[in-house]
Amino acid sequence: MFDSRYTTIELKETNFFKPLRLSINIILKHRGVMPPLTRLKNVPVNIYNLSIEYTKTSKWKLFVCNPKNKTGKKIKGLAKEYYYQRSQKEGTLIIIEGTIILERAGRFLTAPGIFNETQVENLSKIVDSIHENKSYAVQQIVALGRQADAEYLKSKNLKYMAPSAVYVSENDRYQTKIKSERSGNQLRECTLQDLQNIKDDFVFSAKKALDAGCDAVEIHGANGYLLK
Repeated sequence: MFDSRYTTIELKETNFFKPLRLSINIILKHRGVMPPLTRLKNVPVNIYNLSIEYTKTSKWKLFVCNPKNKTGKKIKGLAKEYYYQRSQKEGTLIIIEGTIILERAGRFLTAPGIFNETQVENLSKIVDSIHENKSYAVQQIVALGRQADAEYLKSKNLKYMAPSAVYVSENDRYQTKIKSERSGNQLRECTLQDLQNIKDDFVFSAKKALDAGCDAVEIHGANGYLLK
């Protein structure tokens, strides 16, 4: 069905394939951006998984047999390989999965973090693999707010906080209210000092991401996370 309001043009003539300058240092060669995907496939201490065990599986051996599947000449750790494959089109913007800014910001066991030197070192290897393809790495950082695990926070003697003391009301897939009540770690409204601490945590984490070589940082503020 043809809509008379629009003029049909060749795909190659659309803006999708035109360069776009995002900053002094980031000039994209096209508009196709890889969004941050919450993979939850990392080491359960919030460290990117750079294991090479996957290379021993039959699925991987079958994958590399296909010449269309370009993986590079060197074996890379799991997360490094994942981002290398997806950045092979030069000038692509890759937004790396949501990464926890600090333990007190909440935690998913197998989500990465960016608040200690081991995490920085592992992230730098991922960034290097993206830069190897002459693409750009943006680190998404997040504080979980009302979506955090109150039981985990309680085990670390940390407060369960959000901008308001209102629990997730729909699609509470992480059972946040149940865990809060079960642990006795009630959701609390942030104080002004809490907000300052969170701001400082974001700055700290952003600097760590830049130390790892990221070209930019994105703050995740949806889904009940701080800053929402």
